[in-house]
Amino acid sequence: MGLGMEVHFPLERLPDELLRETFSHLPQPDRLNVCLLNKRHYKIGMKLIYRRIYLNDSNVVRSDYMNLAINWTLLSIPSFLVEEDSRKIANIKLRKLISTLTLNEFARNCVQWIRINWDLDSTLQKNILSILCTRGSSLQRLE
Repeated sequence: MGLGMEVHFPLERLPDELLRETFSHLPQPDRLNVCLLNKRHYKIGMKLIYRRIYLNDSNVVRSDYMNLAINWTLLSIPSFLVEEDSRKIANIKLRKLISTLTLNEFARNCVQWIRINWDLDSTLQKNILSILCTRGSSLQRLE
């Protein structure tokens, strides 16, 4: 190999377990990008994205020192909004999540844990719980 030539380790050679562990340390936007690489990465990334969902009506405060929420998929809400506007956006995103879980069996069956901020629209909360409890196969915990 000549000078200046780079050697790249092919990601495809890693086992699924190692990819899952590696991807689990990525922030949410990067996990979404991983799903676009290929079918294998899509499956691994989707399982991480939908495994734990935190439905909130305000933005989660992020830290420069530690990302406590890295294992949760969050509805990203702009932090500068007043509470009423923030809640409206959260409910819109919750409707979209319900639509996704209704149409996408794979995503629905990835959800293991869901945490809901009870200030969200109660009808939407009932819808998502109904979908996960009656049509999903992986829900283990509800908060």
